[in-house]
This record gives sequence, structure tokens and C-alpha cells, in this order.
Amino acid sequence: MGEEQDIPRKLEYESLAEYDAFRNPSIVEEQPFYYKGMSRSEYEKELAYLNQNLSSFYEGSYVPLWKQSWYQ
Repeated sequence: MGEEQDIPRKLEYESLAEYDAFRNPSIVEEQPFYYKGMSRSEYEKELAYLNQNLSSFYEGSYVPLWKQSWYQ
């Protein structure tokens, strides 16, 4: 009576950006778009692009914005 049951809560993130808010800074280098010397604004722009293109990431056809500029 009056005891709260432990209800397991599954953490679900709507996007990688939402997950990124909880990240450990060492995880930054593990992002698929990361390159050494990347500025924070570039990182945020690439992260937003990745979130808009998650389906291509899962399909294996994702290309970061900075790599796309090589082909133009």
C-alpha cells in the first residue's frame, strides 16, 4: 500500500540529435560525419543533416555534407 512499483522505462530518442544532448564528449569522434578539426557549428549542421537523412544512413548510402562538397 502506497508503494510505487518500479516500472522499467525505455529511453527512446526521437532523433540522434536528442540522444546527442546526453552524450559523453568522447562520443563526438564516433559520429559518422566527424573529421578532425571540425568546428562546433559544422558538427551541429552535420548532425541536423544526419537526422534528416536517417533512412539513407541505415541503408548505407549516407554521405556527410563535407564529403558531398568534394563531388561538386
